[in-house]
Amino acid sequence: MSILILAPRESLGVTARTPNTYQFAGAHGRISWPKDAQAHLGPVGAWNILFRLGYLPKWVTLAELAVVDPVGKLLIISSAGQWSRAQTEQIEHWAGRGGRILAAGISPHWPEWLGFAGGQGRFEKLDHPEGAIGATWAGANDIGLWGPGEQPYLARAEKALNTEAAAYGQLFMIHGERQTPERALKTPLAAPVLWTKGNFCYLNGNIFAGFQAWLQGQSDLSPWLNWRQRLFWLDEWVGELGKLLENLQLLPARPTGLPQLGRITIIFRHDVDSSKDTSYLELEEQTGTPATYAILKDRNTRFWIKRLAEPPFIEGAFHYNTAKEGRLLNRLRSYLGGGAAYRPARAAIVEKGLWRQVQWAKKNRIGIRTLHRHASFLIYPEWIDAMDYVFQREPGVLGSSSLFRSNLLRWGTDRVDGVTGTLVHSPDVQFPLWFPFKLAHAGDHGRPLRGWESTHLVEPEPDLLSEMLGYALRSPLPRFVFTLGFHPAHANRPTFTHGGGILWVKQVMEMIRKYGCAVSSLGDLYEEITEATQG
Repeated sequence: MSILILAPRESLGVTARTPNTYQFAGAHGRISWPKDAQAHLGPVGAWNILFRLGYLPKWVTLAELAVVDPVGKLLIISSAGQWSRAQTEQIEHWAGRGGRILAAGISPHWPEWLGFAGGQGRFEKLDHPEGAIGATWAGANDIGLWGPGEQPYLARAEKALNTEAAAYGQLFMIHGERQTPERALKTPLAAPVLWTKGNFCYLNGNIFAGFQAWLQGQSDLSPWLNWRQRLFWLDEWVGELGKLLENLQLLPARPTGLPQLGRITIIFRHDVDSSKDTSYLELEEQTGTPATYAILKDRNTRFWIKRLAEPPFIEGAFHYNTAKEGRLLNRLRSYLGGGAAYRPARAAIVEKGLWRQVQWAKKNRIGIRTLHRHASFLIYPEWIDAMDYVFQREPGVLGSSSLFRSNLLRWGTDRVDGVTGTLVHSPDVQFPLWFPFKLAHAGDHGRPLRGWESTHLVEPEPDLLSEMLGYALRSPLPRFVFTLGFHPAHANRPTFTHGGGILWVKQVMEMIRKYGCAVSSLGDLYEEITEATQG
């Protein structure tokens, strides 16, 4: 069985409307980014889920679908509206020739294809603003998180019976003390986890879009971290969905993607901010350990450009900036014994700001295969539009390492307010999926960005990493990539441990030898994945 995903533009539907949009100035002009129900994020979310499970799904248009033999193939559709009659007939023709369909999202076609009589199936949303959708299915006693509360789900009208489609599992509204799974309120909804009828299966809700919203920061995952293993939250979610799809015999028997990657790959990332300490680099040169060094525009830039030109297995990369300093305020805070004050540098990111930073790095012979966020700010969704422009203009940029612990500022906010501006505390990460993935540009019909993104753990202590490696080896997921960030400025200072970070890095190196992990620079890893997905 092979897996096809209906391309984002063709998944939208001719009558899809998203009146609640966020307007901003993008690199190509005015952007309207839909906010409701994670609209336009679903197709890329489906691709990332299948890719994380170890498969290489292929995008397909309806025109291409017409000439593809449907036997032995699964078509995934994440819809955002109603299609034209011609589009509907093309998909029905595909199913009629033996193709299987796995659907999610919003479409009036789903109740029709499931055999509901008029009015027996309708899309509803939770009536609780801070809730989420929970789920349990046959053989499972625990209720887990199914999707963010903003997404609609298909409900069966009260007392309505459907004898044509088989229902599976139960959806719930999660509310009340939502952060604590044991005490959260769980109210049953008039909706199952999924329906099946013939070769059509509907995963209830907009779950592919919900997953992508969590993954790229449109929906805040932090209130729900206690519902799963915190540092592997999205990995666990994908694994549970994979088991469900396997039980339904919707997945190929064996993943086929990326056979050249080992079970666990470690990336050493060093942000050289305001430091000339080469202790980590000397250790990596002695041991032949690949690493990625993110070079910032500061007084040490020239030093690091020259120093990193020597070992061929060390990647020099660009550390792009997201913050500006309030100099007068910083001097006052320093005088009073406080730390530096930073504000988001919107002009350095939005529109063509990020591209201009990359052009400066390229002119100054700083490596741009991978781009690494400096400072804490993620400006959403302007950052995605800005990164997309860089990928379009600079083919040498393979990907970014930007989604780790941050001050995530959504929809124009400029401060952390707990709602549109959120953060997490160490060692949590806001995007706990330990494998490269794609971002979705919802302001351009949900199109996937060309390059890669991945998460990153900052200054991890060895014992924590040991727990994570053990967890990864027990996981049903096929592969893990852990990017570990150690700042040279802390190598010989007691910032995190009395002996300095160099002791931790030595312990980590010994640990990864013990566990048999591969080690790579981030640029080399992205090259391998790019070649595998384009082949």
